[in-house]
Amino acid sequence: MAILLAVTLGGSVVGGPFVGWVADVAGPRWALGGGVMAGPAAAALALGYRLKYGAGAKPRPN
Repeated sequence: MAILLAVTLGGSVVGGPFVGWVADVAGPRWALGGGVMAGPAAAALALGYRLKYGAGAKPRPN
């Protein structure tokens, strides 16, 4: 659980200043667009990982 929290909260430490820098350099619309694209990019990476290495968990029978 501690690793999960460290990864989840640690992403803000890296992503926050980066989005702030993009907002300073290119403007708030580009920063918002980068934030919008981060979700689908993370989903694509997760899907690619899952397809390559397998799901790992099987559904329970009812």
